[in-house]
Amino acid sequence: MFFEHLQKVPPDPIFGLKDAFKADPCPEKVDLSVGIYKTPDLKTPVLHCVSQAAKQILTHEKVGNYLPFDGDPQFVEEVKLLIFGESQNLERVYGAQSLGGTGGLSILAEFIFREIGKTIYVPDPTWANHAPVFQKAGLEVQAYPYYSSEKMGTHFEKTYDFISKLPEKSIILLHACCHNPTGSDLTQDEWKALLQLFKKKNLLPLFDLAYLGLGFGLEEDAYSIRLFSSVLPEVLIVTTFSKNFSLYRERIGAVFALTKGKKERDLVGGKIKRLMRTTYSNPPSYGAEIVKEILRDEVLKKQWIEELKAIRIRLTNLRNQFVDRLAGESGLNSYQFLKGHKGMFSFCNLQKDQVRMLIERFSIYMPGNGRINISGLNDQNIDYVINAILHVSKL
Repeated sequence: MFFEHLQKVPPDPIFGLKDAFKADPCPEKVDLSVGIYKTPDLKTPVLHCVSQAAKQILTHEKVGNYLPFDGDPQFVEEVKLLIFGESQNLERVYGAQSLGGTGGLSILAEFIFREIGKTIYVPDPTWANHAPVFQKAGLEVQAYPYYSSEKMGTHFEKTYDFISKLPEKSIILLHACCHNPTGSDLTQDEWKALLQLFKKKNLLPLFDLAYLGLGFGLEEDAYSIRLFSSVLPEVLIVTTFSKNFSLYRERIGAVFALTKGKKERDLVGGKIKRLMRTTYSNPPSYGAEIVKEILRDEVLKKQWIEELKAIRIRLTNLRNQFVDRLAGESGLNSYQFLKGHKGMFSFCNLQKDQVRMLIERFSIYMPGNGRINISGLNDQNIDYVINAILHVSKL
């Protein structure tokens, strides 16, 4: 009657792989797909600072009322300081709690479509969910060149040239750090050059900050946002704490809008709060309480920073070990470019048919673009993965 005409939805390009991995009976199977940080035993960790914060917030007196539409204001203020630093004019910044990074992107996408423009430009490649989220809000999504397989890294000249030809007031998505899916970021000099172009052409950046602290460090990973915010009158930002606090299930993130002044800040805030009200009304409190407790407690914050450092070191060591063993087994240095990548992800320059073979023959799961989650490697599976990649690369 009403549902017979519906077409079957294809599996999600990333989470669909996780389902396939679970169903695979192969004892040597390896999951390098979903962007979840894993410990050496391939478990999703609960950070020690998060466990301690959870105990502490249980001792606080709680009122069971709804949070405001835009979330816990103390949480928002703490995150604002974390991202922008104390040197910025934060009175110009409107902030709101969001349902993770995806929820924040969805709200900002609808805000952009209703109030600013109908087209957004995203890097090629970008996170698999960017285009669907923006398109759902009604935006036309166009890609700009970012990564070069030939250069095995960013192609800044093409990026700059493309953006220089865009109409004024164009809206452009930027990955603040630890680019997903390539792991390849712009240099500070390239960010400075890009900023001057944005200023000249009056372009609006939308920064996606999903991996703060997983690249070089908290200060370094916020560099691009702080640089643009110190010069441009208007900037949009979405961030999530799924990765750097390992709060995947709590769906805790935030959105920020840097505006020209208090008047514009309040106008933007009114629009965003209305969108939140009509989308989910009020956000949950638990994730915000955890993050707020850690950022406000000097001991917990120091512990969090140390735990982030340990994660960065492990990712760097794993990536270097992966490259060195690949070179040792193949006698080639063609994978040295991977050592320059940051964060959880790297492109391995694999073709779709090679990825398909890795899945079908070796039960090694990754998206079709060859992006691997470095933290899915450990001492028990790294040689198996290396030998499989070398096998499919020779065919």
